[in-house]
Amino acid sequence: MENPVGENKTLEQLLLELNNPDEKQRAISVLELGKYGAPAIEPLINILRTDSYYFARRSAVKALDQIGDRRTIPALIEALKEYGLMSFAGEALFKFGDTSVIPAMIASLQDSTGGHHFGLVADVIVQYGETAVIPLLEALKQPKPRRWTAYILGRIEDNRAVAPLFEIARDKQMTDNEREAAITALGNFPDPQIFELLQQLMRDTSETDMVRRFATEALGNFGQASLPYIIEALKDDIIGYNAAVALAKADIDGIPAILEASREKDKKIRAGAVTALGMVGNPTFFNLSTAPTIEGLPPLIQALKDPIADIRKRAINGIWNIISSITITSMLFTEHSNQGQLPSPEIEKKLKPPNFDRETVLEPVLTALKDESYEVRYSAAMVLGQLGIKDGRVVKALLAALSDRDSDVRFRTIEALVQLDVTAPEGEKIFKKLLKDKNHATSGSAALLLEKLK
Repeated sequence: MENPVGENKTLEQLLLELNNPDEKQRAISVLELGKYGAPAIEPLINILRTDSYYFARRSAVKALDQIGDRRTIPALIEALKEYGLMSFAGEALFKFGDTSVIPAMIASLQDSTGGHHFGLVADVIVQYGETAVIPLLEALKQPKPRRWTAYILGRIEDNRAVAPLFEIARDKQMTDNEREAAITALGNFPDPQIFELLQQLMRDTSETDMVRRFATEALGNFGQASLPYIIEALKDDIIGYNAAVALAKADIDGIPAILEASREKDKKIRAGAVTALGMVGNPTFFNLSTAPTIEGLPPLIQALKDPIADIRKRAINGIWNIISSITITSMLFTEHSNQGQLPSPEIEKKLKPPNFDRETVLEPVLTALKDESYEVRYSAAMVLGQLGIKDGRVVKALLAALSDRDSDVRFRTIEALVQLDVTAPEGEKIFKKLLKDKNHATSGSAALLLEKLK
């Protein structure tokens, strides 16, 4: 029997390869079996159940997925029990459109501490939508999958979940992880009782820090109504950062409230608002499918003059957050444009990164490179690398910063020079000196720059 793809091995040859002591070659052969359909099912299931090599077992799941035969469902359900295979098995099972496998998927989410593959299985269950709600509500009564179950219910946003999630959020006998998931999920439901509960949890100093923090962030989903409570929470050392996240969420379509807070006399409110400005500019912070915005850049530049070093540090970090987001988005957008893969005009308009005058950012950042705070100087060097402006002012400033007394600043400075592809001969002596820098990353980058000078 010849393999339909041509030069690859026949079914018989691949079956012989399943006993190959070379683990990597065996895994390759297992994956290749997926092209042969039904005759390969039993050998693949045997590999999945007995092979000691993880990548061979993973290849078996992928091959069974490729075959797409309902007879593979029991074996794929078994694979849900192994952490490294569960997400691949979950994706394969979803393609059958069989809701009877949902309880098995939920049951696989037994670890409440987290994990990449748990999150991927949760994402698969979310795709079932309201058909998954009843088994999810049943699972919510059990302790082990409770955190992930609450998370998934929050993503599906079915009102049947509100009452049980509410009870978990209030119950101090539950673990912090369980309550955090319930609180975060409740933030997706625009209910006045939930709004009141979140306020109570945020203010209750007898609550654990974790519960208060996530209640604060969830408040941000309630928009304008939450702003007074969030502004007040910025003053709290325990939940101040979470209040900044909530402030950015609450004002996600604009920044007037954040701008107002950034001019407050209270330094904690000011600091929180500056942090929020950097978040709003970078949509990936909230997993939004929108282009970066530059509305926050002028107030962040202004905040670089703040007398409080911590606020200046937050401002330069916010600038870096926005600039790096624009740089990455621009690269991806250009790549898709060149390949003719642009989406519809409406989505293109939504995702196209903004044009802005980088010179308006350059001078303030060059000044920040001399700030008395090493943390500000450190981030200023990073911003200069991201800005992509390679002229005499920038090169001179970065070469001078290579003599900074702080090793982290020196490292970020030389990293910026590499990023800008600077091969300035006037830096040769400094680069050679940095070959002996105690920071190995700095000395390595110096060697790279010296190599370019040859």
